[in-house]
Amino acid sequence: MRHSSKKRLTLAELETMASRDKRRMIVMGIGALILGGAVIWTTLLKNQYENEEHDQTALASVVDEPQAKLYLPPFQAEDRAILEEIADSTSQERLEVHQKARRTLVTYSAFLLPRHFVELGVRLLDAEATEELSKDPASQRMMPFTTRGHVSSLGTFQSPDESFPEYRGQIESEYGGSVRFAVVKDPADDKLTEGSFVLLDGLFLQWVRHETADGWQDMPMLCGRGLVPSSARLTHDQKHLDEVLAQVVDGTFDSGAEITGEAKWALLAKAHDENSGVNWDEALELDSDTLTSLFQNPKMYRGRAFRLPISVNMGLDDPVYGENPLRAEVLSTGWLGNQAWTGPAPVIKWVAAMDGSHLMDRKNKAHYLVGQGFFLKNLDYENADGRPLRAPVFAMRSLEIFTPPFDDRPERIMYMVAGLGGVMVLLFFGLLMRDKRDSRRLQENMVRRRRARRDANTDPAT
Repeated sequence: MRHSSKKRLTLAELETMASRDKRRMIVMGIGALILGGAVIWTTLLKNQYENEEHDQTALASVVDEPQAKLYLPPFQAEDRAILEEIADSTSQERLEVHQKARRTLVTYSAFLLPRHFVELGVRLLDAEATEELSKDPASQRMMPFTTRGHVSSLGTFQSPDESFPEYRGQIESEYGGSVRFAVVKDPADDKLTEGSFVLLDGLFLQWVRHETADGWQDMPMLCGRGLVPSSARLTHDQKHLDEVLAQVVDGTFDSGAEITGEAKWALLAKAHDENSGVNWDEALELDSDTLTSLFQNPKMYRGRAFRLPISVNMGLDDPVYGENPLRAEVLSTGWLGNQAWTGPAPVIKWVAAMDGSHLMDRKNKAHYLVGQGFFLKNLDYENADGRPLRAPVFAMRSLEIFTPPFDDRPERIMYMVAGLGGVMVLLFFGLLMRDKRDSRRLQENMVRRRRARRDANTDPAT
């Protein structure tokens, strides 16, 4: 009988090894399942949060905040009938103002505020609108118009049968031509006299013919609440800009949009001038070095053009409405920061003649901004702790939202890991099944060998 030199494993030892391998395979399979489940669960949770955030953002953009309804005083039918009595088709008819219609319209205009004129759809009384009025004045009685210009004449009038005085005069419009007016608010309350530059919102009454220094002229007459102080339209003039920039003083404590000085408007006028000649591709970029230089030597960079890199929107101040020399509807200001700015000025302040409402969502959509602007001055301010700090101020030509490009690599990696986990689970399951089959065959072979040895060792003769 031949014996092998190698030690043969017993059936119990083989079964123990198979059981140990089986447990190892089960543990590895469970680990792969947990890994794959965690990846899938994380991906689903991420998609759920993104969908919820998108739904909330969409809802916020659709739902408008409730606003108080503007009350518009009614204009009675009998008053409209009075306006129909006006005759101003010929030069002779325009020599006389319809007094009853004038009193009616002036009295009604006393209740109208600038918001009412916006609601009524006020138009600029420029050359085109004046031409339309001259062709068909009857169809445009009470139409709202706005004009600006210098007051060339001003007087107070009050007849015995009227309870309040009127202030009448003439405006030389910056849009061309002249405009007669009648208002109820005393211009002296705002220190307005002949020669003042004013804004007038008024309702069209009729055409009048009035004698001026240049002879008799036909002009429209507006009735309004009062004159508003204004300023002549400002256009970019490099010589004037250099003069006012030379007078700028750094370190004054200005706040909000009330950054004082004529230089602010002159620099904003240059920012909006398409023919300013600035090559923005060659403009300096704001970084730690340039900001440090601005901080230490502001005069050298006063009025220089700068490119704003991708920076963080730190918030906006309250918008400022009202008259300004740029004819901008609103003036906006705000703050910007950048983690790469490590010098003495980690934030900057900006001012722009634009509506900044699209930059309000600074936590999400408008979190990152890029832009172009001109350095104005260094501004002293106090932070939330009351500590005095200084920041450069820029008059912005443009300020746009920067949307980072979507990086789908993390998502692809997660799917790859999930797929690899699935493959590992299938592989471990296949290995487990193969080990089970091998173990079963091994047991059957051991049983056959045992039977064969038992039969071989049994002597039939005994």
